[in-house]
Amino acid sequence: MYASLYQFASLFAAVSFFIPILLLWVKGLMKNRILVWFGLYWCWAGLVNIVCSAEVIKQSMALNIIERLYNLADIPFMLFILYSTTEIDGIRKSLRKILIPLLCVEIGASIVSWFMSGVETVIVFGGVLLVLYYVLWTIISYSRKNSFSESHTSYQYIYYALLFEYATSIITVIYSYIMPERANTDDSFMIFYISTIIAIATASAGILTYQEQKPQEKIKGQKFQPEAEIRYL
Repeated sequence: MYASLYQFASLFAAVSFFIPILLLWVKGLMKNRILVWFGLYWCWAGLVNIVCSAEVIKQSMALNIIERLYNLADIPFMLFILYSTTEIDGIRKSLRKILIPLLCVEIGASIVSWFMSGVETVIVFGGVLLVLYYVLWTIISYSRKNSFSESHTSYQYIYYALLFEYATSIITVIYSYIMPERANTDDSFMIFYISTIIAIATASAGILTYQEQKPQEKIKGQKFQPEAEIRYL
């Protein structure tokens, strides 16, 4: 029973990665830069997932290498997407300050330590917390606004999806990096598949409810009375 459920979850998760970009294409939203960035992010994750699920990869050391490289590259890529899509100046300025230094630290620490587990654990775990911090910052900033446009409400679905996805990934990071001796590979992947399905379903709901914000039409035919002039005789 568990094996069948595991196979179904892995297959459904693999397909779901490509649902956001498909919905954008169907709804004619491929010109929406913000939504496309997030759609491409999940496409990238889906392609990596397909490669890792290949039998040739699963039966070799390449699987572990690909997973570790993906985990290291995921954080800078997501932070870059948040920088490219956010409308909040404070978040953009903060991300501008940390993006390049973070990337340099990741590359430098990985080369010097040659992917030693301790260093890699700190990088990945700290990166996940960093993404959660900026996603929460974005959500709170949107929530503080007095009024929401339909586009902003749809974007919030995306950020809630990311919040859930990265919060759940803390569990897999702990078992994969901090307590690998207690980790069960199938259980870790099962958590990953379920969290992916829920996150993408949430993001897809945001895309489905998205409507382009129409510019306010000028009121035609409205006549304005000129101000009365006071004339002194």
